[in-house]
Amino acid sequence: HTVYKEQEVATSGGITELALSLGGNLDDKLYMGVTFAIPFISYTEERLYRELDNDQDEIPFFNALVYQENINYTGAGFQAKFGFIYRAAQALRLGFSFHTPSFYKLTDQYNSFMTYDFTDPSSGRERYESASPDGFFEYRVRTPWRVNGSMGFLIGRLGFLHLDVEWQDYRTARFDFITPNFADAAYERQLNNSIEDNYKSAFNFRTGAEIAIN
Repeated sequence: HTVYKEQEVATSGGITELALSLGGNLDDKLYMGVTFAIPFISYTEERLYRELDNDQDEIPFFNALVYQENINYTGAGFQAKFGFIYRAAQALRLGFSFHTPSFYKLTDQYNSFMTYDFTDPSSGRERYESASPDGFFEYRVRTPWRVNGSMGFLIGRLGFLHLDVEWQDYRTARFDFITPNFADAAYERQLNNSIEDNYKSAFNFRTGAEIAIN
């Protein structure tokens, strides 16, 4: 028998960041800066799954099934970024920056709804609907910290070269379930152990150049 199946997924949202930055310099040799950021997260996902009998009604008892899931993630966090640039010579700049982990407190709200449409030979066509209770879950997330070093070279009046090296340890990410029950506490340990076992630290290299013509 042929059953028509489809699923639609609609997502929306993102991260909005409020930042306060301060900067200064010492004798035009050492340039320092600090940024305090508060990211706000809002994300919604809706999943709609359908199964329908075909036009030939090959399944006399079954007509349709619809299953809908709704998930909403909201929360806020905090992160600080520190850095400096040192002019070691007229043609040489050295830079360093450190990004603290982002600390998020998040809330998941979710529910689901199902409709089942069928035809009973003895009573005719019937339709059943069922909705889940509204789910609510709070937890904290800590993202990895980041260290960055950079060098810039001026080449007379021709332009400059730039090298940037970044190190990030993804194993330091952590989940913290707020007031977990026994099952949640076990899953929290399993999740954090999985992060340590499957993720590694990483180096990212970026380089660039700019040439001044005439």
